[in-house]
Parts: sequence; C-alpha cells; structure tokens
Amino acid sequence: LVETVGEHEYSVFRLNVVIEGSLPQLLNFVKKLENGEFNTLLVESLSVTTEKQPSKEEAAGTIPVTASLDLAIYARSTTSD
Repeated sequence: LVETVGEHEYSVFRLNVVIEGSLPQLLNFVKKLENGEFNTLLVESLSVTTEKQPSKEEAAGTIPVTASLDLAIYARSTTSD
C-alpha cells in the first residue's frame, strides 16, 4: 500500500498486535514503541480489555489486561521523485 503524505509517497505496512500483561507493562510497551528507533511507526488504534475490575484490596497494576494495537509503519523510497 502506498500513501501520499504532504508531497511524498510512502509505502505503508499495517499490522495488528495483541498483547497481554498488566496495565503498567502495556503502557511501558506502547511508550517504547512510540519513542523507539522507528520514527514512522504509529499506533493508529488501541483497545484494552480486562476480565474484571480491581477490588479495593487489589492494585490496578496487578489486574491482567489484553490490548489490541493497530500499527502502521511508513517507509519513504530512497529513490528520487
């Protein structure tokens, strides 16, 4: 798939990733994606589900969550336009 952004065309690779863990682990994972090596990696959509709500005795960070992330990676051709 090729998309035009501004005056340039980019090849786009999209994928869906499902991850499981605690909410702090999920937030850390997404932060690393957004601030990682690939500047053109975008989280287009993120949905989080949990099996149950934490009780007063449970910390929110201990409840397992499942997240579905729609990612897009844009790559610009190295050939001249």
